[in-house]
Amino acid sequence: MKKKPSRLLKILAALVILMALVVALAFLPWVQTMVARRVLAGLPDTSASVERVSIGLGHINVRGLTLKQPGVSVALPSAEIKMSLPGAIRERVRIESLVARGWTVELAANGGSPSAGTKAPPEASRPFEGIFQLLRFPVDLTVDRIDLAGEVVFPQAAGGGPGRAEVVIQGGQIGSGRDGRVTLSADARLPGADAPVSEVSIRSVIAVAMDSPRTIRSLAVSADAAATGRQFPNGARLSARASAAHEANGEDYALNISLPDANGGRQLVDFAAANIDGSADLTGRWTLDIRDTDVAPFTLGLALPAFSVGGEGTFSSDRAFSRTRAVGRLAVSLDKLAVLEPALAAVGALGLSADFDLSHRGDAVRVNRFAATLAGGAPVATVEALQVIELDHNTGALKVAEPSMGLARVVLQGLPLAWAQPFLGDMAVAGGPVRGEFVASAQNGCFVLRSTAPVELPRLSVARDGHELVRALDVSAMLTAGYSPAGWQAELSDIALTSEGATLATLSVKAAQPSGGTGLPVTAAGKLHANLPALLAQPAAAGLLTLSRGVADVDFTATAAGKSVKVDASYAFADLAAAGAQPLPGIAGNLRVDFADGGKIDAQLPLVIEHNSRKSDVELTASIQPDGARYAVNAQLVGNELYMEDVMLLAALAPSGQTPATTGGAAKPTVSGTAEPNAPGTATAPWDAVSGRLNLALKKVVYNADIEVRDLTGSVQITPALLSVETLRATLPDGCEAKVSGSLKYDAAAAKSYDTRADIEMSGFNPSSVLAPGEAGRKPVVEGKFDIKGTLSGKSATLGEIADTATADLQLTSRGGTFHGFNTTALTGYVGMAQKTVSTATKIINTLGSLTGLGKGNADLERARAIADTVGRLVEINFDQLNVNAAWRPGQDITVTDLSLISPDLRLTGAGSLGNAQGVRLARQMIDLNLNMAVRGDLAADLRVLNRLKNEADALGYTPLVEAFKVDGSLLQMGWASFTKLLGPKPE
Repeated sequence: MKKKPSRLLKILAALVILMALVVALAFLPWVQTMVARRVLAGLPDTSASVERVSIGLGHINVRGLTLKQPGVSVALPSAEIKMSLPGAIRERVRIESLVARGWTVELAANGGSPSAGTKAPPEASRPFEGIFQLLRFPVDLTVDRIDLAGEVVFPQAAGGGPGRAEVVIQGGQIGSGRDGRVTLSADARLPGADAPVSEVSIRSVIAVAMDSPRTIRSLAVSADAAATGRQFPNGARLSARASAAHEANGEDYALNISLPDANGGRQLVDFAAANIDGSADLTGRWTLDIRDTDVAPFTLGLALPAFSVGGEGTFSSDRAFSRTRAVGRLAVSLDKLAVLEPALAAVGALGLSADFDLSHRGDAVRVNRFAATLAGGAPVATVEALQVIELDHNTGALKVAEPSMGLARVVLQGLPLAWAQPFLGDMAVAGGPVRGEFVASAQNGCFVLRSTAPVELPRLSVARDGHELVRALDVSAMLTAGYSPAGWQAELSDIALTSEGATLATLSVKAAQPSGGTGLPVTAAGKLHANLPALLAQPAAAGLLTLSRGVADVDFTATAAGKSVKVDASYAFADLAAAGAQPLPGIAGNLRVDFADGGKIDAQLPLVIEHNSRKSDVELTASIQPDGARYAVNAQLVGNELYMEDVMLLAALAPSGQTPATTGGAAKPTVSGTAEPNAPGTATAPWDAVSGRLNLALKKVVYNADIEVRDLTGSVQITPALLSVETLRATLPDGCEAKVSGSLKYDAAAAKSYDTRADIEMSGFNPSSVLAPGEAGRKPVVEGKFDIKGTLSGKSATLGEIADTATADLQLTSRGGTFHGFNTTALTGYVGMAQKTVSTATKIINTLGSLTGLGKGNADLERARAIADTVGRLVEINFDQLNVNAAWRPGQDITVTDLSLISPDLRLTGAGSLGNAQGVRLARQMIDLNLNMAVRGDLAADLRVLNRLKNEADALGYTPLVEAFKVDGSLLQMGWASFTKLLGPKPE
């Protein structure tokens, strides 16, 4: 009886069958194609596809492969490699043939750059063991035959059509003990009838000799290039030879590029190096003599600047490149740089020559000899080492043989300012050239660069977008800079800015940073003294302020750590005078600004304004935070005293049509040819970039000698097109409470973009201090408490025109008080005469009456008494109600549209005007009133005696005078000549 197979044998059989199936599947083309596609899909920054992959024991076939990366794309219709796969597995790679024809490589003009991947850690420095050690193969390699043919499509300079090059690479017989040979031919065609070069051909032979299946004994490359075209009708040729050989005594390397001709040609590059036994130093020599005309035919249409490079020298290095030395001389000339960048046309022709002997050992760089000269159309600069210098680039330590002697001398003989133009964007500069002289020295391990003559930049002019900013400015300064292991420091001293013989400013600045990384703070400090009128005469400040005299002194310190900056400054503006030589207040204070990472700004600005023994003391604090396209502002203005007259004097610095300051920042300087920042038609308000709130808290605000308020509080809300004053509150010295609310609206579409509105309320206002200021013993024209309501409005094209276009309408109401307007010198004299006449006449009549027995009064005597009593009653009028409506218009007298005074026996009504002369107190302004008077009671009885009343009284019993009368003079001394004339002739 047969035994059944064991279960283990069945499992083993199944595994063998499964493995055989897997191996069989692995050799199926559709499986191989799927795996290849997965591999291609995982390549970074690559778009790839393949139609078919077939890998057998003796071949690899690929069909329809495409690869696309930034800047390059490859299309491969088919490729076939005949090789033994089992041999390759045993590290014996024998390629019988490699055939790929019809492929295309297309290069793009701006290929971009692949995304940054994870960088491999740098390899440790290893001794240099020769090129052939680097070319050692990891497998036994034999290549019998190579046959590659395809096309390379490349872009041309200046936007021409793409050029095409047919490339053929053929050869083989590469292997141990064999002399391999590979030939490369490339024929490039450049389209375009105007192309300076139409065809470029290259023929190259690469010879490879191997002394073992994995090592190369020698490598030689020869290449000959020829170019023809419109610019080179006779053709141009270039020849290159490179070789590397491994001999018993070491390795030798050589490179030679030449221009062949019938006379033997000219050497462009000649380089030779030797590494004996792979153990001694690598030593070599080099010679250069290259011109742009030598290589231009072979750049495939790429435009080159005019240049020449010539020089010769030697070099040496140990196997690990830890000890190197280079000795030589070099001369370089450049011109027509505009072909690289149009802005470089301003640089013009350049020439550089250098003679050097430099070495490097470990962390130390040693300058044994160095001299360089830079020239343009004229000498520009020279640099010369004065002694041997050694610098440890790791620690920054400096070693010299003679510490008391200078290290190097730098002379700026005439550095053209135009050379800076390509790096300034839309800024245009003119002037110069820059001149100066420096000496570098070593002091206590510190490298110091110090000016031995001022650095001078004459006639500097700067413009932006065609608008002049700086004109004919002469700049000079002294420079000192130092570097040591502890850090660096620099000082610019004796900086002077002058123009046309006038000094604009002098400045000194120091800056320093300790070593230890970029995160450590940079500190700076400096002083500035400025001649303000001369500074403001520069185009950038044109129209900003109008000063005829004044100086500014600023001391500042600054600290920058990363993206955070802190600035502290003290400043003083003194001896200020406006354009008409009017003395102006002085300004002094301190400034602190913190610029935080993220854009937040915190600022403190306490300032003192002094003028004519008056002192304003206020402080502005602000927190500014970026908010999208705008800045969110939270600001406070606080202070003990603020004299608005002095503030308005400073406002006179702003020229007509421009404001000295705008909400949301200082007014931008106006330059020639540009619109005023607040001009009509501007798309946004000057404060458009700011939103937020300004809170006010001022203990005392003096508007003028007549008006003073206490405890002024309130806030201003800032939005992109609207400034809203949210109920300013203040108290007058007499207890009067005042409130103001309003807005300033901006409408870009309107011809007059700025619309101002404000409401004013005051309760319990006592005008005594305004109507009788400083007049001992003189009573004001009115005593009493007034409630005031008013509106202010106006439309203007610019911020500076608001004060010139705003109008105000006020209503003043009092519910009781005393009117002293009739209490004037003229009227009291008039009363005195009347009373004297009555007294005298009474005595005469009484005497005559006793003699004659007649007791009848006289009509003239009664008239005189009536005048005296009338005027006497008017000298002090206790009124029940006094209303005044007034309108203020810029540049005009104040219009009194309605005046109404009511007392028990008197009613005055009328209208007129009040002067608005600048610099004249309200009480002394000229008045012009036309009044109507109506009376009752005793006053009416007296005026009837004078026959000055009309016949009928009104419903309240007031009888009007027969005609109106005029009042002139001032509120301090009212003129009643018209009224006394109405009463009748002056009593004799």
